[in-house]
Parts: sequence; structure tokens; C-alpha cells
Amino acid sequence: MIKTFNIGVKALILNNNKILILKEIDIRRGNVELYDLPGGRMEEGESIKETLKRELKEELGIINYSLGPIIHAQIHPYYDINGTSFMLLFYKVDVKNSKIKLSTEHISFEWISKKDLQNIIKNKVKMHIAMKTALEKVLK
Repeated sequence: MIKTFNIGVKALILNNNKILILKEIDIRRGNVELYDLPGGRMEEGESIKETLKRELKEELGIINYSLGPIIHAQIHPYYDINGTSFMLLFYKVDVKNSKIKLSTEHISFEWISKKDLQNIIKNKVKMHIAMKTALEKVLK
């Protein structure tokens, strides 16, 4: 049996030793506030670089960045539509300019130090498990 996947690409954006965290409202879970990272689903024919370029410009207004290595890849544990799963790829992204122009997809953003991020993870703030795992890898 062949497994079909949609691919999502997320950016772990670093600037001055801080990581950019977004917040969104998850309407599927009763309007719960949820931590998120910038990025999104690859469109047909797009490369990973093209997806990140499009998503970072749309969600944050960022056009100048440096794409680093892949940090984590994980099948989204709660996503399966008609046999199609969702694979999330998390990449390290460095930016020189921390100026953000947030789109309407998210309600806020915050540059968080690694120490504060460790506290957020320990306090079990709501975020997808794949994001939590990727952030833990960056904190090591």
C-alpha cells in the first residue's frame, strides 16, 4: 500500500538568540489559543524553498532570511483525511531584521528567549506535538 502525504514546511526563526513564536485561534478546538510557527502547506510543484519564501512573505512580511538545516520531520498525529497524512518539516531560519508584519492568520507574535521557551514547554502551553518536539531539539 502506498501512503500519500501532504507536506507542510515550518520555520524555526532565530534572531539574536530568540525564537519567533506565533499565536493563533484554533477554531477546530473550540477557539483555543495555540502556539504556532510560521509556514504552511506546499502547493503543487513548489519546492521547500519556494514554500518557505511564499509563507514567510505572506505571514510575516519577511523576504530576507537564510535557510538553515532541517531540524525535525514528523507525521502530524491527528491528521488523516481519506488516507492522506500530513508530514511537517521544520527548518532553522535565520533573519537579520526582526521587523514583523503579521498577517491575519495569527493573532500575535513574540520573540522568546530559549530559557523562556523551556518554561513554556514545561508548563504545557498548547502547541502541536510536532512543534514541541522541534523546539526541544533547538533548545538542546
